[in-house]
Amino acid sequence: MICCSIPGYGELRIEHCVSDFSGTPSEDGHLLPGVRERITSLAEKVQILILTADTHGRAAGELEGLRCVVRFLTSGDHTAEKRRSVESLGAEGAFALDLLLNTNRMTATLRR
Repeated sequence: MICCSIPGYGELRIEHCVSDFSGTPSEDGHLLPGVRERITSLAEKVQILILTADTHGRAAGELEGLRCVVRFLTSGDHTAEKRRSVESLGAEGAFALDLLLNTNRMTATLRR
């Protein structure tokens, strides 16, 4: 778990990191430079869930060996499917890769 105190907001407790695959940590189905290392670092602190329709058919291979759960989207409404996945974890406990690695960025982003 990652804990961070945000002035004007309160204590933030992050248990999960949820991301899509295409276009966020990857480009054309290949992990972007540095993403593998970020996922490895974060996996020591939070559970990582990757949601993907696997447009390029490469997600499983690209994420192989990383400590994360890959959930393949199968419904006709991927947005709703992603929302349900995050809600099932507890939306208040999920956040973004670099914000989690550097809590000062999170403090600056969320400060009121």
